[in-house]
Amino acid sequence: DMRGIYLSLRYPFAGVILVLMMLGVISVLCRKEFRARNMFAVFLASMLTFGVCLGVYTFMGKDATYLYLHTDGKNDVLSLVDDGEVMLIDATNGGKRVPQMAVDGLSDYYRCEIDTYVLTHLHSYHAGTLKTLADHIKIHRVLLPEAETEQDEKYLRAIAEALNGTCDIV
Repeated sequence: DMRGIYLSLRYPFAGVILVLMMLGVISVLCRKEFRARNMFAVFLASMLTFGVCLGVYTFMGKDATYLYLHTDGKNDVLSLVDDGEVMLIDATNGGKRVPQMAVDGLSDYYRCEIDTYVLTHLHSYHAGTLKTLADHIKIHRVLLPEAETEQDEKYLRAIAEALNGTCDIV
């Protein structure tokens, strides 16, 4: 699925590689003779190092299952990461703070995508929260509970309208 490709600079090794790349660029610029091929060599070495680190980092987390709880004391989001697949289970009152905390926390360790976002119940604020998250991070699929009332039907329509084709709604 190549609908959206995201690479986070928050991977543990990204900062180190960026610093090394900057030092390489500075050392090339400080030489008496400036040669474009030296700058290209620094860029190529940085990208090669980044690719190797990304491969190692991805391989180390393969076949692992992790469970994280993100909370502000009143609202909870549960994150389940299994073999690189990320599922967020939203049990909040629809506010944006805790889901955003969950996304920020996960992006430190995993790709910047949510494979499945699950709502445990419907609330008026969920449409806005999902729209904000979908603008910030790739969401592949949203699982919604069945509507039990007319008000729930309105919430479902608002969520579908807010996401408007950005992801699959189930």
